[in-house]
Amino acid sequence: MIRCPNCGAYLDIQKPTLTWRQQQIRRQVRDLVRDTGQPARTVEIADMVGVSKRTVQYELALLESIHEIHRPNGAKSGWAIEETPVITLARELVS
Repeated sequence: MIRCPNCGAYLDIQKPTLTWRQQQIRRQVRDLVRDTGQPARTVEIADMVGVSKRTVQYELALLESIHEIHRPNGAKSGWAIEETPVITLARELVS
């Protein structure tokens, strides 16, 4: 059970488990956005994680498919952290 931070409801939702590399990439996206105020670019993430740009592109696509990250405002080259599925679901339930 997860408690929604917005409405306080308890929801029985399982969040997908991320691999170590996905966690590392997600953390880099979060840190880059926090430090620069701009969406994190694939090349920057690859440099910081120490893997190829193609590997990062693959992992970013997986993270996007499970709503962990998104392209802010339709950006073509940047990534940001997605709201958690619980928050998204809670907003849908309230509205």
